[in-house]
Amino acid sequence: MSQHQNEIKPARRNYTNGVLTAIAALLGVIVLQQANTPGTQGTALAQVGIVGEKTVTEDAATGLISAAEQRKAIISELKNVNDRLAAIEGALAKGINVKVTSMPAQKAPLEGSTSK
Repeated sequence: MSQHQNEIKPARRNYTNGVLTAIAALLGVIVLQQANTPGTQGTALAQVGIVGEKTVTEDAATGLISAAEQRKAIISELKNVNDRLAAIEGALAKGINVKVTSMPAQKAPLEGSTSK
């Protein structure tokens, strides 16, 4: 029985070694691809900024984003949009004069059609 186990062990060991070698080779390929990819760096770079009174555009330029400042900017833009929409509604409520300068030729209605 022990001789049979000795025969199986080298086969398993060879299979395990082959699988581990394949995994190591694939990991090596992944590392080389990441190292050779342009525009990426292996470590993250810290962003330096000064916390204080800033406008939204300054925050966006430095990478610092404040949720409160974003909300203030969104509310401001919504007020601008509401003002513009109110002006458009006011102009439409007064009425718009349209003058037609040219009209395409109209086809004669077909007999039997009930269009109004």
